[in-house]
Amino acid sequence: MLSAFSISFAEPPVDRRLSPDQIASDIALAQEVYTRIHPGYTRYTSAPDLNEAWQSVQDGATKTDGLNVGAFYVEASRVLAEIRCDHTKAELPSDLAETRKTEPIYLPIRWEMIEGRGFVSIAAPDIGLQRGDEILAIDGDPLKARADAIRPLIPFDGETAWVRDGQIAQSYEFRGGGLDHFGALMFETGATAELTIQRGDAPPLSVTVDRVTHPEWRALGAGIVGARNF
Repeated sequence: MLSAFSISFAEPPVDRRLSPDQIASDIALAQEVYTRIHPGYTRYTSAPDLNEAWQSVQDGATKTDGLNVGAFYVEASRVLAEIRCDHTKAELPSDLAETRKTEPIYLPIRWEMIEGRGFVSIAAPDIGLQRGDEILAIDGDPLKARADAIRPLIPFDGETAWVRDGQIAQSYEFRGGGLDHFGALMFETGATAELTIQRGDAPPLSVTVDRVTHPEWRALGAGIVGARNF
C-alpha cells in the first residue's frame, strides 16, 4: 500500500513549451517507475490499456509539436487517474504552484456538489452570493459541462468513483478543488468570472465576481469546523 506516492514531472518556467522528445523522456521514466514500484499499477486497469493511455499523450504532443507545462500536467493527471489509486497523483509543477499565491484564478466561494448540482456553502462578503445559491454556469459554460471535463482527472480508489464530485468542489490537495485547480489550465480564466445563479424559485440571475488567490480562497473557510464523520 503506498501511503503517499506521486511523481513530479519536468518543471521548466511556466511559459516553456516541452518538446515531443522531452515529453517522451518523462513518459518513459513514469512508466518505468510505476511498473517497477507501484504494487497496484495494473490492479484495475490492464498494462496494455495504460500503455495506450500514455501513448495517446505522446501522440497528441507529437501532433502539436509539443505541449506547454500546464497541458502536460493535465494529460499526465488523466493517465494517472486510470490507475484508480487515490494516492497516485502528478505534482503540480512548482512554478505553477507558486503563481497561485498571487494570481487570482479561484472563485471567491466554497461550494458543494450534491447529486450533480453545485451549491454555495460559503461566499466572500459583499459579492452578491449567499449560502444555498445554486451555480448553473460559469462564464457561460454550464457547471455540469465543466465538472464532466474535470472529473476524469480526479483519482479515486478502486470502485469509489463517487468521491470525485467532492474533490471537484473542494480540495486542499487539488488547491481549491478540481474546478479551479484544473480549470485554470483548461478554460479561459480572467480576473473576473460571470456566474449564473439560481436562488430559490426566482429567475436565474447573473453575478460577476472577482477571482481570488489561493491563500484568499483558503481564508474563506478559516475557523469553520467541517463534518467529522468519515
